[in-house]
Amino acid sequence: MTERKAFLDTWKFFAIAALPGFLSNFWVILRSPGFLNAEDFIEWAVLTSSIVLLCCLSQLGIKPGYMQEVTDKGVNNRYSAFTSSACLLSVTGLLAGICLFCFFKSLNYFQLWTNTSVLFSLPIFCLTTNLYVIFQTDMRIRQKAQELAKLSIIQTILSLIIFEAMLATGFDFLLSVFLSSGISNGIICVLLSFR
Repeated sequence: MTERKAFLDTWKFFAIAALPGFLSNFWVILRSPGFLNAEDFIEWAVLTSSIVLLCCLSQLGIKPGYMQEVTDKGVNNRYSAFTSSACLLSVTGLLAGICLFCFFKSLNYFQLWTNTSVLFSLPIFCLTTNLYVIFQTDMRIRQKAQELAKLSIIQTILSLIIFEAMLATGFDFLLSVFLSSGISNGIICVLLSFR
């Protein structure tokens, strides 16, 4: 019975970790009508879908590979696997962001895309997203679900503060959405690198 309780407690914290992200997305959607027209909403949806797809592809199956490596060698011997995974995911995330930038910039050249200011945030967004994934995986392996839930809440609050500050200072709405998330992910990754 103790094993089942431990399992349920772990998944409770994973659910808590997912909730702030949902709420922050909900907040951004509520804030969007004053900033975006119908075309902007469509481009936001296309951009978000493209980012999810390319970020997933750019992770190259490293997450399960890292998990298997740690399972084989043990948690205390994970550092070389973690370092190589983080380095590789940084490079592939940056390349994914650059590819997205180039693709949507070329669409803009042919007058098929209008929101170009957001494109400059894509490399940092994809890079920090990939890094955050490997840090999350590492915390899960080390059974730090409660700490992960706390960091998720901190990351969400940080992201919303940066987002609102960017809007208050006149930044483009879509640029604020992606750059605030990329910056807050980056800050959390820096904090996690010291743990």
